[in-house]
Amino acid sequence: MNSIFKTSIVFVVLLSGAFLSSTVYRTYIYSNHLYDFHLADTLPSLFSVPVYYSFLVLIGLIFNKPVTKMYKALIQTTIGFIVYEFLEIFPGGFDVFDLAATLIGATVVYIFIRYLNPRSSKSANYASNTGC
Repeated sequence: MNSIFKTSIVFVVLLSGAFLSSTVYRTYIYSNHLYDFHLADTLPSLFSVPVYYSFLVLIGLIFNKPVTKMYKALIQTTIGFIVYEFLEIFPGGFDVFDLAATLIGATVVYIFIRYLNPRSSKSANYASNTGC
């Protein structure tokens, strides 16, 4: 399959998950007065980094400018969402759980990048250079 198609599917699935978690799931939890360990409040933040990162990769593939510095893009994306969360201090919307969810989402993307690009690990480079 085409990499643009695969990335589009990943983006749409993540975006759908973020949308459904902030509309359907959150509404259901709030209307039934259920306690879900802040999951309804933090799921949009959990999805924020994966959705935005997959969008960056998709746009790069569409315009033939692929993201070559994956970790740099991930760090910049994560810092952007963390700064956004801290900017919510002033209107009173800052939430430590959202900050943690953003970092967890970034960690998931990092693990996913490492899984898809094993050549970036030192052990894989060492093994390929030594002929193992």
